[in-house]
Amino acid sequence: MTIEDKLKSLILSKHKSLRDFCITINIPYSTMTSILKRGVDNASISNIIKICSYFGISVDELSKGNIVPISLVTSPSLISEYTEQEKKLIIEFRMLSPEAQSSVCDFIKFKLASESTKKSPKKIT
Repeated sequence: MTIEDKLKSLILSKHKSLRDFCITINIPYSTMTSILKRGVDNASISNIIKICSYFGISVDELSKGNIVPISLVTSPSLISEYTEQEKKLIIEFRMLSPEAQSSVCDFIKFKLASESTKKSPKKIT
């Protein structure tokens, strides 16, 4: 998957359409489709900054082909504590709609509850 595909997926995970996203961040639709077709590297820095600022992702990492939240880039001590799998989950979680994020949180709570039940069996009296 190219960075342009990842970016489009991120956009569509938060907006009903590419046009809706363009209106939200005030970038012409034709400019956005051009960025996605011709590549992030060929886009103006001001448009890339608008996109990255909106999603809270790192411009530097986007230029390397990664979608990484700024918080992970600006907190290196925190990053070193996360496994690669945890970093990937955080990035993917942030790509989900708010409803989907809520479902993931509910699932995690359910799994944690079932794990704690397995570890400490209830006494039968």
